[in-house]
Amino acid sequence: MNDNLISIAAGETGNQLVLQKTSSGLLSADVYIWNHETNKIKKWSKSLDFVKEKAHKRSDNIKSQIQRAAKRKARS
Repeated sequence: MNDNLISIAAGETGNQLVLQKTSSGLLSADVYIWNHETNKIKKWSKSLDFVKEKAHKRSDNIKSQIQRAAKRKARS
């Protein structure tokens, strides 16, 4: 993968969601899919806000599962 790409998520196929560094060294707000076989990127149809929302939902779900497991353990 090029040095100007920063991986933010990876799938089971090896492809990754990436951010691209601009010429000034900052990260672009656009999210891209990097194909590990072709080493090419294409703009993803979703935004960083979408990734953030999904991450929060996943985190909240994990916290709920942990809390439920702790309550079950405390009752037994």
